[in-house]
Amino acid sequence: MSPSTTSSADRARVAILFPADPACGLATDLMQSRFADVARAIGDAGLDPIGAPYADVFVDDVSAQLRSVEGVLVWFNPFEGGRDRTVLNAMLRELASRGAIVSAHPDVIDRMGTKEVLIRTRSMGWGCDTRSYALASDMFVGLCNTLASGDARVVKQIRGQSGDGVWKVELREPVQSKVSASSPVLVRHAKRGSIEEQMTVQDFIVMCAPYFAIGGMIDQPYQARLPEGMIRCYVVGDRVAGFG
Repeated sequence: MSPSTTSSADRARVAILFPADPACGLATDLMQSRFADVARAIGDAGLDPIGAPYADVFVDDVSAQLRSVEGVLVWFNPFEGGRDRTVLNAMLRELASRGAIVSAHPDVIDRMGTKEVLIRTRSMGWGCDTRSYALASDMFVGLCNTLASGDARVVKQIRGQSGDGVWKVELREPVQSKVSASSPVLVRHAKRGSIEEQMTVQDFIVMCAPYFAIGGMIDQPYQARLPEGMIRCYVVGDRVAGFG
């Protein structure tokens, strides 16, 4: 699994853990993946890059492989192939307990939060009316209140990526009275290829029930200028390392 042909015993071994190709499994070639340049950079830095293609079905094999490395860079989405990171995170915690450097450690990710930062910074210049819901019942009450303004909302799961679990929600017609469980709404999933659907508020809450088992949901105003693009800022420690 190693892309390096020049490794030696005195070079620290750094694994790159990434999603295995379903067709290749453990034989997935790191140097044929999108992480090949990362592997080359690790090699140029004097380290020995090791490919660690991962899926839950061979967690024991990957765990055994990683016991020989000094560090592991983890490039794995919160959801991959329809599965969350529960099994992977347990393995990474065990690996870290043996002394390996794990980046990013699951506990660090949990401490930093992902979508939670939208709540913590909502009063800052880039913030907006952002709310969090830990329970489906909380979201029912909150969404009825926020939709009553007549503006579209974006409701997103606390963990996810690539538009999965991110929904644009708006009332089908201008509100005439209090928004209720039976109020009709238009919803559209942010995943590529999704189309707008009509349902009731209650139907939407029921559809989102699985998200509450993995952390809850965030509710924000829909930003109409989104098609114009977005600003992304990368911070390492206290330094802005990238801006686009």
